[in-house]
Amino acid sequence: MKQSGAWLTARALENIGVKYTFGIPGVHNTEIYDQLNRSEQITPVLVTHEQGGSFMGEALSRVSDDIGCLLIVPAAGMTHAMSGIGEAYLDGVPLGQKVRFIGRALKRHTIG
Repeated sequence: MKQSGAWLTARALENIGVKYTFGIPGVHNTEIYDQLNRSEQITPVLVTHEQGGSFMGEALSRVSDDIGCLLIVPAAGMTHAMSGIGEAYLDGVPLGQKVRFIGRALKRHTIG
């Protein structure tokens, strides 16, 4: 059976005991959310803003033995989530973050 990176991501999260992920599906992580929906162990919680999702993940880690996990898109999604990520870091609260980037070739422009 051929496995994808999304399949491996879901299995890795299951192996470390993640029960909930918080985030917003986007073009960068749709396949991961598809795999999480097939998981019997992980429940994806969809949020309306990445900042709220980061604080939800931080709160879950703070008040329980579970690991809060944030699954967001790059660029603005990561920027919005930084308040909750920083809060978790400064307080020593474990918070997993998964940001998926899609690579593309960089083009150089010649001026002149």
